[in-house]
Amino acid sequence: MYDIFIPKSEILQKYIHNICVMQAFSEAINYLAFPQLGTSIAFYKHTKIVLDENCIYLENNLKENTQVLLLGKYTLPIQLHFQQYTPEVSINFTATGLNYFFEKNTDEIASENVQLITSEIWTETVNQIFEQETSAQKVEVLEERILSILIEKDISLTENFISIMNENPEQTITDIAANLGVSSKTINRQFTKYVGCSPMEYKKIVRFRKAIQTKFSEPFKNLTQVCFDSNFYDSPHFTREFKKLTQLNPRDFFTQIDDVGKQAIPYKFL
Repeated sequence: MYDIFIPKSEILQKYIHNICVMQAFSEAINYLAFPQLGTSIAFYKHTKIVLDENCIYLENNLKENTQVLLLGKYTLPIQLHFQQYTPEVSINFTATGLNYFFEKNTDEIASENVQLITSEIWTETVNQIFEQETSAQKVEVLEERILSILIEKDISLTENFISIMNENPEQTITDIAANLGVSSKTINRQFTKYVGCSPMEYKKIVRFRKAIQTKFSEPFKNLTQVCFDSNFYDSPHFTREFKKLTQLNPRDFFTQIDDVGKQAIPYKFL
């Protein structure tokens, strides 16, 4: 479904997980995308996009010139409906990566689960991308473009918090805040500003994504092993959080999803 590229630029690797170019397909595609650690921006040309709560409808439309879609910090699956193949190039940012390419911060840029961006800086980028023929050329042009708009910001407090939480997932938010010499209130405020959700909500997505990575990398592990390896307290906790984030229990989730691009990027096709 996607050609997946890691940025060649070491600078961009700090802010971007990967860049995806959609492969051509012949029939309509409907699928669910599940909560992720960062945010995403997707670029389209000659595409009509309709947003309806947690649903995105896309179809070819020559009257529409450029479209830029931003997916914020959603905590329920996003449903995407492609009526037919629509060329797409998307950037998957790290938890704080989006902030470095806008004057405003994530809580303002991505206030909704999904939204369209109309800024000329980004709509011009669409035209430059789709003038290129190959996926690699599109990605090269995109990297050059976004490097040119990179902004220096100090988000080190939130980024240090995330780093500690990833290394020591059993630590409480209060303990990590104390280790950083700030209050929990400060952490919550900064985290929401730069990540778009609370630390507790983010921690749930971290556990969820770790379970996916564990199961995909070690498919013969049973779900009880995946549960404890991913820092869930017990099986009921594992099931409860999966249902909240995916609307499926873990067994059904891992039975029904596809690993798109063999990169632990799970989608459920409908």
